[in-house]
Amino acid sequence: MSQGDILIVGHQEDLTSRLVSELRRANLGVIKVVESATAAFKQLEADSPKAVVCDVEPASGTDLDGFQFCRLVKSREQPALSYIPVVLYSAGRKDVQLEQLAKDVGAALFLNLPQQQDSLVGALGEITAAQAPASPSPGESPGRVLVVEDDEDTLTTMRAELASQGYEVLEARDGDEAIEKVSSSEPRVVLLDYRIPKKDGMTVLHWIKRSKPATAVVIMTAYGSEVLAVDLMKAGADDYLRKPFEMKDLLGATATAMRKYGVRLVDMQFRETLCEIEKLRTQVRASYGLENVIGSSAVMQKLFELVHKVAPTEANILITGESGTGKELIARAIHANSRRSKGAFVPVDCASLSESLLESELFGHEKGAFTGAHRTRPGLLEFATGGTFFMDEIGKMPLSIQSKFLRVLQEKSLRRLGGNEQIPVDVRVLAATNLDIDEAVKSRVFREDLYYRLNVVRLRIPPLRERREDIPLLVNHFLRKFADASPRPIEGISPDALTLLEAYNWPGNVRELENTIERAVSLTDTPVISTEALPLNIRQLTGIPDPDLTASFKKAKHRWIELFEKKYLSELLQRHNYNVSAVAREAGIDRKTVHRLIVRHRLQRP
Repeated sequence: MSQGDILIVGHQEDLTSRLVSELRRANLGVIKVVESATAAFKQLEADSPKAVVCDVEPASGTDLDGFQFCRLVKSREQPALSYIPVVLYSAGRKDVQLEQLAKDVGAALFLNLPQQQDSLVGALGEITAAQAPASPSPGESPGRVLVVEDDEDTLTTMRAELASQGYEVLEARDGDEAIEKVSSSEPRVVLLDYRIPKKDGMTVLHWIKRSKPATAVVIMTAYGSEVLAVDLMKAGADDYLRKPFEMKDLLGATATAMRKYGVRLVDMQFRETLCEIEKLRTQVRASYGLENVIGSSAVMQKLFELVHKVAPTEANILITGESGTGKELIARAIHANSRRSKGAFVPVDCASLSESLLESELFGHEKGAFTGAHRTRPGLLEFATGGTFFMDEIGKMPLSIQSKFLRVLQEKSLRRLGGNEQIPVDVRVLAATNLDIDEAVKSRVFREDLYYRLNVVRLRIPPLRERREDIPLLVNHFLRKFADASPRPIEGISPDALTLLEAYNWPGNVRELENTIERAVSLTDTPVISTEALPLNIRQLTGIPDPDLTASFKKAKHRWIELFEKKYLSELLQRHNYNVSAVAREAGIDRKTVHRLIVRHRLQRP
């Protein structure tokens, strides 16, 4: 690509191909197309485009979007980059907020394609016709240059020529001084004589590339050969000048090295930004990973096994369970372990929004679509494209919206309220409900065809009363969580209090248990939470619940015996101040059995 060409950054091939054809028809020169911001930075290092046209949507989850790309290019003080106009475009997303964001990051223009393609071609024509070669503003230095040269006459001549072009010139006469100046003054370009005292040019070059990798280095020597030139370039030199050279060649090499420094610096910042993005994504995945869903019971282990199987697939999933069981937590874990984990997780609560507001939230609307629609607004489904769309309380979605949502799932596109254009959407749908969805289908309050679209895989989250063995784990988890924020030290919970918590039926499930522990941590006056810190409805329990008549006889009997053992042993341990021998004598069992029951029921001294 030669000076004056246009660099296009976009991954939607049909759009970029159409744009290339229009620009060539307008005689705007040979056009280079790259798909990602990463490739764009490499192209900027190799060539000097007169303008960059960039899609705001990233090519992948690990790439920067157009706004981030533009901000990095424009944020540098390097003139050869900051003076390149960047035009941002969006495919079918006309939004005042996007236009404002484009202005904020320094874009020359923001347009929607293909609707405003003619405007883009015209604007690029004006830009390339009017743009002068990049040069700094009056009084602004194009950059700091270090000249490393032991010959005084050559040094004086080079200093004068570079200063006449506005460069800030530093000097060094040997290798040690060169390293000290690069370290303390951080020049953008080093013009380095190969044969200098103390440390030769190759040694200094190696040090610069290790310590200041963005710094551009041009080697000068009167003793050069092709073999030496190749070795220097392999070592990281940006250019090679054989003495004697013309001053115009020196200035040309310096300007090119300045541009490489700018691109290299932006590329380093770009990579740092990608690392930060990936670090944040890793933290999010860790926060919502399956390992953070508490449960060692057999029923939860089966659930985890099923989640691991279905998470990497593209299947839509229906998550059922009572309120407070953790349906959204499971949905986030599925997203975090899926191939869409780098995309957005967009939740919406169908029960909390009115019918008209839910429709607008899901599908978006065009300006003027209804009273109060003062601007175009994309819907949540558009924002979820490439990621996961979580619909909580799907059973309460109005029938009129169910039919529209079904069409989106079938056609993988939507039409905003008041609009005519079909906008493509690519989402995986996870839906959740605490209603009997099968009964809703039979009663015709939920569409059967939508049900089958959503119910590809069904996950049932068991209520807490069906996995009482997980209660101690959950209690300890919430104790650690709330103890950190407590002004008083919290060491644990008494066996009696834990027994009551295990005996309670938890109609509000895990959410109710969490609130109970938070309340207990707030109210307790002692390091160990006692029964007095629990709500009255829990304290009034006998400690041993009625048998669970929904379970099998064997399972219900086993669970009842477990609770009896724990309650009986807990009272004996407290009565005898945890003297195992005294407990064994009163209970009429041996010490080994007492020790085994203490471990099984986690009744160690607080």
